Amino acid sequence: MNQNNHPEADEARSIAIVKLMSNSQAMFYASVCLSLKQIWSDKNKTAWTNGKTIGICPEFFMSIKPQEQIGLMLHETLHVAFFHMFRGHEFDHDIFNMACDYVINQIIVDARFNLPPGALIDQKYVGWSAEQVARDLTDNAQEIPQDIMLDLMPPEEGADQIEADINDILIQASIKTAELDPDMKSIHPEIRRHINLLRNPPVPWFILLSRHFSSFKKTGINWGRPNRRFYPAVYMPTKKAMVLGDLHVYVDASGSVSDQEFDVILSEVWSIFKMLKPNAIHLTTFNRKLGPTVTLKTKKSFETLNILGKGGTRIGPVFQDIQEKKPMVSLIFTDGEFGMPEELPKTPIIWCIINTPDFEAPVGKIVHLGV
Repeated sequence: MNQNNHPEADEARSIAIVKLMSNSQAMFYASVCLSLKQIWSDKNKTAWTNGKTIGICPEFFMSIKPQEQIGLMLHETLHVAFFHMFRGHEFDHDIFNMACDYVINQIIVDARFNLPPGALIDQKYVGWSAEQVARDLTDNAQEIPQDIMLDLMPPEEGADQIEADINDILIQASIKTAELDPDMKSIHPEIRRHINLLRNPPVPWFILLSRHFSSFKKTGINWGRPNRRFYPAVYMPTKKAMVLGDLHVYVDASGSVSDQEFDVILSEVWSIFKMLKPNAIHLTTFNRKLGPTVTLKTKKSFETLNILGKGGTRIGPVFQDIQEKKPMVSLIFTDGEFGMPEELPKTPIIWCIINTPDFEAPVGKIVHLGV
């Protein structure tokens, strides 16, 4: 198939991208789209992407309305921005493709773009992650429609490099977007969170948490405390290196903490996970009461994390939970807008305070995080 012999389709695609760029809610995605290789392809009867390339069937592209052409380009771009081709390996591939479509099609419709006929849309899945939708489809034995547009292709060889390239594209697109949208509100929260996770945090967590290292693993030679069997004649190295055990993190989900501040909090928690490699991070939200505890062990578990809350704030339930669990150290991310109870935890606390420079606490160490 001659990929270059489609002048009418070329012009239509160019117009679609220009219109995408001119929409204030799609500046970021237009920049991502322009950074990806685009080809005409009959590999799929509609369109496809493998994270590096967007392939579109020219006959299908010209058969849909101009506004739907814009939605199609946005659809494939969102698959890349959400790293869908690298996710969902625990599910049937076609089911996960459907789940991803439900998620991104809702985003597209909410942004007032049009989609080609037959696009999967269900209000039930508003706010769900692709994995949550896939689990629901699997549990309900969802059948795969005959005419569905299955467009997720496996990455080419060098998947790690493709993933790194996408990260670079997202960062560059966010920089361009920030010029006109400083708060980057036009970027979906999950993608914005991923971009923030890529940035190096200003807090020296290694230093702050080093005194609370609580377990050992064999990672190589370490000149630690001498072995008593040889002391004092021989000072022997050991194959034990200090690593962090489980971390307990409490995140203020009250109404006084903004979405942007949530992004900063999760970026800091991710940096701890990435640099110190704890066994797991147990994250609990709180407002006037404790929310559910989520155990975070992978990068994707951070990116798909949904924090729900709002309302007022009480620190008492957090202190009670700390007293019961007795963690080696607790991190509390909050703006500090609450009263301090008289009964205080006995275990170490690090207060991670958002935008409240005059915060004081009768117990623990205070770290200030600016947004």
